Amino acid sequence: MDGILFYWLGWIFWVITTFFMQKGKNRTTLTFFILLIIALSLMKFTILGYEIGLSFFVLICGSFFLLVKQNRKLYTLFVITFIGFSYTGLRLWEVVSPVWVIIPRVYLYAAIIILLTLFFSRNYVQCFLIGCLSISLGEVVYVLLVDRIGWDLPIGDSGIMDLLFLHVSSVLILYIWKEIKLKFEDILQQVELQKKGWTNE
Repeated sequence: MDGILFYWLGWIFWVITTFFMQKGKNRTTLTFFILLIIALSLMKFTILGYEIGLSFFVLICGSFFLLVKQNRKLYTLFVITFIGFSYTGLRLWEVVSPVWVIIPRVYLYAAIIILLTLFFSRNYVQCFLIGCLSISLGEVVYVLLVDRIGWDLPIGDSGIMDLLFLHVSSVLILYIWKEIKLKFEDILQQVELQKKGWTNE
């Protein structure tokens, strides 16, 4: 059922930011942003005859805000365009030949996009940014294309929000794993230094 992953992961993110992040402006902003996306999930508006999910629109606006702060804007835009059109191609291929999608497409697309974003990104913020904007661009292009054959699809429905939040959770898990690994290595180094100190004594 579309939307289940979005709500589960959304509330998990909100709990993490509210109770586990250090107090400060970043925590307040991120907590408010996540809660806003969840609260607006059932609201939609129409532009030029296309129905757009309000949560989807807010997430895109937040991603563009992060894009403005990036140093390599031209490179990031190029990667977003490349992955976005790749996503559109996969969606169109699924329409023509649905047999190849042997697992739920949300997991398949999330795996492909996370691998591409990790390959082209230098840090986890850039990975998050590229993934969100690539999926968003690809979804918009896909809806515009299939509209020409008479398919009236909304932009930013619950299915695409599942994919977006699955991507974000994958980036978050990788970031947490890296932090745990670094702390574990730091502890091992301290233990080794203590052992050397005892040996010298």
